[in-house]
Amino acid sequence: MWFAQFASHAQMVLLPVINADLAKLGFLNWLQRAVIRYLTWFETEMTTTTPFDSNQPPELTAFVINGNTFHAEDCIDGVLINPKLPDRFEVTPNEDRPVNQRKWWYQPFICTNSVEQEDRWHSERTDEYAAERLAEWQEHGRAQWLEAWPSGKSYEVRCLDGGAWDRSTTWGMFGTLAEALQCVTRRLK
Repeated sequence: MWFAQFASHAQMVLLPVINADLAKLGFLNWLQRAVIRYLTWFETEMTTTTPFDSNQPPELTAFVINGNTFHAEDCIDGVLINPKLPDRFEVTPNEDRPVNQRKWWYQPFICTNSVEQEDRWHSERTDEYAAERLAEWQEHGRAQWLEAWPSGKSYEVRCLDGGAWDRSTTWGMFGTLAEALQCVTRRLK
């Protein structure tokens, strides 16, 4: 909280004392980007969970693709299925990505989701909107989800390709693994 307060007053307080050299170096732009990154991180880390969270981690296998080792539930034709992503992978600005994330550039992967995972996610929420959202899920959302994904499972194709500034890009959502793999094949041609 103190950082957010500092950030909101930083430009007003610092502007009169910043000399021309620092201004030329883009200090205020840097400060503004730093504040936005911090607030994005804080909001993400402190207030949300994802439907992909699970109480029990799946069995992961090591796969080597183009000389890089990845850990995932499976790998089909070089496409990782439910890979273990680096910490903060989906909330890191691309220009700030550490060296160990370079191997993910242009490496498509598929994340699966099931209606059971959605049920669990909605029932385990504890935020101020949890009860309302659970009721909505049970009343309408679950049926709509199953209408979109009749098998009870969805397959999201993602890739760190620069399409988003701070996360991997969604290439598509599909009802079968075969359709998801076809998407990857089409995109990589």
